[in-house]
Amino acid sequence: MAAELVVPALTLILTTIGEAAAGEAGRTAWTALARLTRRVFGRDTPTDPPADEADIAALATRLVAHARHDPAFAEELRAWITTTTAAVPGLQAHTGGTINTISGTVNGPVVQTGNVAGNITFGPTTTP
Repeated sequence: MAAELVVPALTLILTTIGEAAAGEAGRTAWTALARLTRRVFGRDTPTDPPADEADIAALATRLVAHARHDPAFAEELRAWITTTTAAVPGLQAHTGGTINTISGTVNGPVVQTGNVAGNITFGPTTTP
């Protein structure tokens, strides 16, 4: 099963490529995304990365919403994310090299975190 596309993760990627757009990798990533989204949304696609946080979040929301209804677009967007995450300097640093996703049914507690020093406990604790 393919990982679910989530708005916060895509927002982070869009923000980072916007910051990196002055470099070749950022320009290449944005050009590829613009080409992909133009096929779906037509000319109603920004020609430059949005600079405003609200516009970035709106674009991420629109992309994820469309991907949920268009499996082919979802796969293309996932492929773009994979390529971009590997190619854009700084994106690995922002994500720590990992973007956690959960898909399917979850029937218990879930923790998505970086480093943990100590224990993580769910439910009541008992003393020995």
